[in-house]
Amino acid sequence: MEVMTDEGQTEEGGIDKRCIGACAVGAIFQFAATAQAAEVTEIAYGEEEDPKTTEVPGDGTRLIKKFPTDLVCYQYYTLQTDYCYCSWKAGEESLNATYVLNYCINRDQEHECFQPYVGTSTYTEARVHKQTNVTMWITAKEKEDIYNSANITVRLDKAVKLDPPDKNSITLRKNGKNLTVQWRRNDYHFSSDPLIKELRSRKKEDSQWNTKMCDSYEENESPTCDINAGWRSCLEMFTMSLDGNHVYYIQIRHKYKRDLTKLEIKYTVGKLQDGRRNLTLQWKDALKEQGNLTYTIRLAVLSCPVPAFEINTTTSGFTMDISGAFYNLTVEAFNSAEKTPLWSSVIEEDVREIPFQNVTLDNKFLTVHWRVQDKRKGNYCIEWQPTRMTSLLSNRSTGVYEKAKKRIFLGRFQPMQCYRIVVHKFTKGQFTFGTTYYFRPSLSVGPGNFTVMYITEDSVLLKWDKLDLRQCQGLIQNWVLNITNHEKKLVKVYYINASVTQYPVENLVLGSNYTFEIKGITIFGEYTGSRWTAIDLREVFHENDVWIPKLIGGIFAFLGFVGLFYFVIVR
Repeated sequence: MEVMTDEGQTEEGGIDKRCIGACAVGAIFQFAATAQAAEVTEIAYGEEEDPKTTEVPGDGTRLIKKFPTDLVCYQYYTLQTDYCYCSWKAGEESLNATYVLNYCINRDQEHECFQPYVGTSTYTEARVHKQTNVTMWITAKEKEDIYNSANITVRLDKAVKLDPPDKNSITLRKNGKNLTVQWRRNDYHFSSDPLIKELRSRKKEDSQWNTKMCDSYEENESPTCDINAGWRSCLEMFTMSLDGNHVYYIQIRHKYKRDLTKLEIKYTVGKLQDGRRNLTLQWKDALKEQGNLTYTIRLAVLSCPVPAFEINTTTSGFTMDISGAFYNLTVEAFNSAEKTPLWSSVIEEDVREIPFQNVTLDNKFLTVHWRVQDKRKGNYCIEWQPTRMTSLLSNRSTGVYEKAKKRIFLGRFQPMQCYRIVVHKFTKGQFTFGTTYYFRPSLSVGPGNFTVMYITEDSVLLKWDKLDLRQCQGLIQNWVLNITNHEKKLVKVYYINASVTQYPVENLVLGSNYTFEIKGITIFGEYTGSRWTAIDLREVFHENDVWIPKLIGGIFAFLGFVGLFYFVIVR
């Protein structure tokens, strides 16, 4: 017998998404049903690969070929540790991307996020609490660009990659037109969900599978089971009828019994207005045979470690006002017998600007002041992170503040990085109170490509490039141009609008040596680095000083000679 890798599995341990927490794939056999004997020629574990679709946060239908796809996270059937194994596919047009596994744990009204670095591999493992809902997604980084996969929410004691039977334990026995398949399977003793066994078969020349339910354990005549260290190993079998002499593919699967189907949730998020935006969820009413369903809606703030909002409802929809922060939204339905699989989605933050009441700067601190209508203390979350990053690796400060202001030490800001600063409140409602931007200048970084152009005897044109500050570009208030005449030891200072990237300088003195210096000044009075360029008009026009007088003298000499020649001829 030759074992081959099935297309439904990845080389590093991935598995078909339909089998995570739902089914245990047995084995695919290629069986030649001849009149002489029953022979297994190939065995393959897994099942045939299904077409995959790409989901993008915020847009589940648009195909973006840079984003990671097909994220699957699970634990192994026989190990039963707290380790979570994840695999995914790189974007079709991804180039030399590095990956970070993001996972957020929801436990006891607490929310905690982690971002272990993976590297260039598309497979990793992380130690995660297995009896807790965990929201996971992959961040791919190419240079300064960030691409996040669609997120999934799993619970590891349910998200299990079940082991196929040991190929050495599989036997086939043919009796007339009947084929009996026998194998040994280890029983997962942690699972409380009942298992349903099904057998799928098809002829080699056919494309459609035929499916038949197997007998349960109780209906088996007398399954042979051994218990060792809490594990039950059972001998199982199934008999099927053969239709002539054909080559058959046979697959045995074990599936968890789930009566409640996967939730189909639709939601809309409005625009941020007055610090709030409206979240509306809708889903279909429960079927009569499902009984009375209760829906648990949980809203966790990903960017701030504050208690999650959770509510139960029996209606087919829900609406509430939320802030502009990052959220993880989950919905789960349950009746008296069981629960549905967890539905989950990430609500992107709204970066719409809401001016603070005041933003001030001293030698060591940036202080933001916001206006509140409720004078009572509140639970505020202040976060700031570079605008080049779209992951949740924010610097955060949370707490109960008596005054509506927060001081941020300037050392927390990396030089020349544009930071977005935002303040939320999650006490007695959810609000966003203010957003602003800040960058800490560096005296070693100034405007780029500072050059002198179009030089004349008394003027030049200066050109330069803006600093790459993204959303912080508006913080540059003016360019400061210093012009130094070294002969007269005179310095003139010009303040130029920050939107301008060139400036004509006139009324220069021919034969003088000039130095030009350009730098930026922010709305907080901080200076960027400087750039210099110089020009010596004595050297530029030195040849002019020599040949022009000679030319004039030559002209006068020629005129004199012509006059003398004319006088001689007349006489």
